Amino acid sequence: MIGKLLTGTLLILTVPALATLTALTVGSSADHCLDSSQPSAVPTPTFTAEATVPDSGPTSPTGAPTAGCIPDLGAHAAVATVPAGTPTDVAAAVRNGLAYVGVTGGWYQRCDQLACRAYGYANSGYVSAHTHWLAMLATGHAHPGDPCPPLGSFVFFNTGRPDGHVSLVVQADPGSCDHTVIQVTANEIFDHATGNHGGVYQLSLARLEGMYLGGHGYLGWSDPVCAGALVPPGAPSANAGS
Repeated sequence: MIGKLLTGTLLILTVPALATLTALTVGSSADHCLDSSQPSAVPTPTFTAEATVPDSGPTSPTGAPTAGCIPDLGAHAAVATVPAGTPTDVAAAVRNGLAYVGVTGGWYQRCDQLACRAYGYANSGYVSAHTHWLAMLATGHAHPGDPCPPLGSFVFFNTGRPDGHVSLVVQADPGSCDHTVIQVTANEIFDHATGNHGGVYQLSLARLEGMYLGGHGYLGWSDPVCAGALVPPGAPSANAGS
């Protein structure tokens, strides 16, 4: 059981058991790409907030420009080796999270939903990433200010706007806690430069930190606890259209 904070009221919700999922696959990039030989606009971080209703799956619009055609914009998941001994649910979540990297649409204002989707949830069960963070603080699942998020955890940010941001950790650095080594997935952040709408990207935690409040927006990390409904059997995979 965990608490969900809404308009000052603590509601008690049952958390479903974390689902063990098979890895998803991402389709090939669209044919039409931005010209990488030309200077691209500086990526502008866009605010993300969750839509709490289940969606029918991310989309890759035909002919839409993809981040894969622009250097260093996190459009392709890096090869990641899940360390031996990683819990099964965490290992599956990391692979699932990476499978969404390169998707060009379908995740506009759905950062919290995207993080929980890796663990098999249709939505997070919270109104926003900020509300999710408050619930984690209230129930002892949050680690505020801790600079060393473990693999599969959720990292939260104050973006300067009400709903905040959350991302999934897909590569940790338990030895040094180096934020240039730690990798996360995130929605929307390079959409301005790529022409995507709700695309999913992979980047370092340090780079994501630099996009919020002058590098001072990092709140900490939480255990991967969600309160939404599980994805129903037969739901579209990462490369399926809506």
